[in-house]
Amino acid sequence: MVDGVRVDRPSFRVGEGQLVHVHSRSETMVPLQVAAAGAHRDVLPAVPAYLDVKLEALQARLVRRPKRSEIPVTCEEQLVVEFYAR
Repeated sequence: MVDGVRVDRPSFRVGEGQLVHVHSRSETMVPLQVAAAGAHRDVLPAVPAYLDVKLEALQARLVRRPKRSEIPVTCEEQLVVEFYAR
């Protein structure tokens, strides 16, 4: 959910200051309760500076738009550009 409204698009664009959280009915699910308890905290990546994460509340707030250098890219962008430029 974003700011209390259910979002059904995976590509939803979150704006600065918006709160992303789990629906109240889903908070009782065992996997989410385990995550909120911090059971996997040691394997989670570091929280980026542009996010304010409250794991115990299953919430995250976008503090600011991330800089290009802060976003991990798992592909070579130039190859994608070259492919679509054909």
